[in-house]
Amino acid sequence: MPEPGYQNAFIDCIRVVVRCPHDTPIGGYINIGVKNNGDGEIFRESASYADVLGPHGHALVRTYDLTGRQSLDIKFCPGKYFQGHNAFASGNLVGLVVAGVRDVVERLGLTLPEEEMARLLAGDVDLHEVHCTAMIDLGSESAVENALYYIYRGRHQRLRGPGKHEGTPTFGTGGSHQLKFYNKHREMSTGDRWGENYADGLRDGVFDWTLGKLRVEVCLKRRKLRKLGLQKASSWSEETPGRIVREQLELMRVNETAGLSPEAENRLTSAEYRVYQAWKSGADWKRMFKSSTSRKNYRRRLLKLGIDISVPYQNGVSSNKGQQDVVPFVEIIERDFSPVPGFALGKEVYVEPEDDAKE
Repeated sequence: MPEPGYQNAFIDCIRVVVRCPHDTPIGGYINIGVKNNGDGEIFRESASYADVLGPHGHALVRTYDLTGRQSLDIKFCPGKYFQGHNAFASGNLVGLVVAGVRDVVERLGLTLPEEEMARLLAGDVDLHEVHCTAMIDLGSESAVENALYYIYRGRHQRLRGPGKHEGTPTFGTGGSHQLKFYNKHREMSTGDRWGENYADGLRDGVFDWTLGKLRVEVCLKRRKLRKLGLQKASSWSEETPGRIVREQLELMRVNETAGLSPEAENRLTSAEYRVYQAWKSGADWKRMFKSSTSRKNYRRRLLKLGIDISVPYQNGVSSNKGQQDVVPFVEIIERDFSPVPGFALGKEVYVEPEDDAKE
């Protein structure tokens, strides 16, 4: 059982390479690199991914080494592949790897060598990419949109970024790892055809459950997995996804401009309170000081509380983002992750790996 604070995170994407000899190259098409030396010598060949339809969703599969054709490169989203959605899923990485690889290989009409199957069951396989994900309940859709707005607009003291756009603020580099935030409820409502074959009420139940929840996703690539000592599936426990998400959240320090709670205001010194009130009223608080050193000092003090007085207060909330639905980011990063809803347990919308996939 994961420790409190690490519970209820799950695995959203896995890319794994396993040894599985096959005669015919697998892939959508073959990429060929030709030397520019006049004789057309081929110096590189690689396969693109081909789709393999699973119980609900697709996995991406290709031949990892075209010369020997000894290994498969498999990438899949466990939730979509086994459940038909990824609003929530299992955090058991080893079990998901075993179940996913077994299913994909069987659908390809291939067989894993006996020694490779033993390695797979032991978790002794190479991970090339893993996405760890969690949902944080903020209470309303407007609170989620406000959180995304502040994450995107805020001045971040410890992470570079954000990239992408306001709706999906993203931090980090694609070559190593990324941290992203978005509104899963909004994503699931925009024309994605999922859950059409669910039993009555289950699709609506999953969709409604995402309402008012902020989604946090940490994408770890091969280089980062090696650095963390997590390149083998056997290195993971059910606590690992939650620990990774929590550690990345704690690196975030968003300098919010939504104002302080009454309790935080009471802890301000009288001088800090005067500066804070001047900033909040829209006055030019910088005129209160003769030296830039004093201005920087008070800005630094208030930064520690999560607000940036160098950003005008009225710009902290756009015309459609009301103050009443603002959850301070310092509170968001401390909230527990949302557990799998009770109505999903034992139903097709939530799949845990079979016992033999955990051994």
